[in-house]
Amino acid sequence: MTLDAQSRPPSPLRRGFALPAPALLALYGAALIAPLAAVALSAARRQGFWREFSTGAGLVAFALLAMQFVLSGRLRTLSGRVGIDLTMRWHQLAARSLGVLVVLHPLLYAASSRLAPGLQPLTTAMHRLVALLTLRAYASGVAGWLIVLALIAAGLLRHRIAVRYEVWRVTHAVGGVLAVLLIAHHAFHVGLYANDPAVRICWILLLLVATGMFAFIYIVKPLMLSRSPYRIRGNLAVADGIREIILEPVRETRVGFAAGQFAWFSLGRWPWPGLDHPFSIASSPAELPTVRLLVKESGDFTRTIGDLPLDAPAYIDGPHGNFTLAGRTWDSLCLVAGGIGIAPGARLLRELHARRERRPIALIFAARTAHDLVFRDEIERMTDVLDLHVTCTVEQRTDGWQGAVGMPDLATIRSAARCRQPRRCLALLCGPTPMMLAAERHLAEIGIPRHRIVYERFGYD
Repeated sequence: MTLDAQSRPPSPLRRGFALPAPALLALYGAALIAPLAAVALSAARRQGFWREFSTGAGLVAFALLAMQFVLSGRLRTLSGRVGIDLTMRWHQLAARSLGVLVVLHPLLYAASSRLAPGLQPLTTAMHRLVALLTLRAYASGVAGWLIVLALIAAGLLRHRIAVRYEVWRVTHAVGGVLAVLLIAHHAFHVGLYANDPAVRICWILLLLVATGMFAFIYIVKPLMLSRSPYRIRGNLAVADGIREIILEPVRETRVGFAAGQFAWFSLGRWPWPGLDHPFSIASSPAELPTVRLLVKESGDFTRTIGDLPLDAPAYIDGPHGNFTLAGRTWDSLCLVAGGIGIAPGARLLRELHARRERRPIALIFAARTAHDLVFRDEIERMTDVLDLHVTCTVEQRTDGWQGAVGMPDLATIRSAARCRQPRRCLALLCGPTPMMLAAERHLAEIGIPRHRIVYERFGYD
């Protein structure tokens, strides 16, 4: 089947209900300003500018903290339209804003104190701050305050802390829900508007959102996943440090996905939250119910993935991601893949090959060595059907390699992209973050609009 430039290819994935970005932004903003609106409508006597400012900072901080559970909950209602890349980035930026407001809340409250006889304003504020942090009445708020700051610091320094990824994830989630409970206790008992019905309703709703999402992620979702188990049918080394894991469903139920998506995989007898890992799906939708993963042995977990025995149980949480052709129009397609990033690119090419696509396609594939150019032979065989031009580059010239050496630069991308009409070209990037950012810049320089450059990443700091 050949698709014209304006057609929208059908996806085998049942996406379900997914909100558009403007609706998500409106709902998120409403959740943040609802407590402030309740305070503004309250008939309670005002406490002065700085104390009200402090209260407002605390209210928005609590709303941000509660909504963090929604952003990190892998809800396809959120990520189905905008992509999980944006929702996770949003989660990280919100954490930074949360940290600023959490610090401001006690400082502004201390600064609002009346001057004591014979004391300077700064001295009075310091005395008040010490009292706030040491009085028993404020103990729950102070504990929650410290936990939030510790979680934010751990998130910013995660790649520099010698702790396993699974340990970090579990402590991050448990610490977050503990902070929500402590801060809610503080707000209900000593908040300036603790007795205002509208404000209390906002706090209760936000508390239910946070605890409800925690229960969904750590109780409901594992129970749902346990009903659709998979087993490992293959565990193959396909390149140096890269393995292909082949999964098949135990029962008739199976996951559906669009080419280019990924999923979180739990390998073990139970889909324990915090012990799952995101991997790209290397197989095409046509291969269902078999699911193939391409895994790079780079972390504590992935370095031992070659030891997983055949028939070991596994679970799939997905699909996720917006790195697909579904719903996108294009006259020409440019794929830029780096290393293990070839997994979704190869999957997209397999789908296009099955459709006998005739529009021009360019693949720019970069790897460490020629041996790491996974699927190269299979992709080059696709040129018998696809109008496909493949450009490979390596970082190290080994094994008699005669092709290009180095990361794809502007000259390489300009000559290989095949974009006669750049504004109608669609570019999809997958690989190491520095490579994707450089490729995005080069593609924009040759005239491809940035909204037509698609990629998803999971490391930002």
